[in-house]
Amino acid sequence: MTIGRCGERDFLAAELEDKPDGDFIVIKNVRAGSPAYEQGLNAKDMIIALDGARVDKDTFEALIAAKRPGDTVRITVFRFDDLRTFDIKLTGIVGAPYRIVPLPHASDQQKRIYEAWIGK
Repeated sequence: MTIGRCGERDFLAAELEDKPDGDFIVIKNVRAGSPAYEQGLNAKDMIIALDGARVDKDTFEALIAAKRPGDTVRITVFRFDDLRTFDIKLTGIVGAPYRIVPLPHASDQQKRIYEAWIGK
């Protein structure tokens, strides 16, 4: 599960998974440039609380979903058996426009890849 929503919604951008025993959530990865990344969360951190309350994955997702851009959440994690707390300011995700264009001097392989992308 990736926490983060498109448009003007809050954005944490950490992929999470429940541990089988349900005692905590593990961060599988964190997108570079995201609030989670910029404010210190790392892959393999184990989330145990959000805003001071113990959470499982479902509770965490529900509490994050109720937040707005600009809100700050306090996430408590275990990192290598050290307890740490991070204040993460949620931001809105901005959809960046992009284009796929051919290179002016593309190799044959690059041309084939381009054509595959655009469906020729």
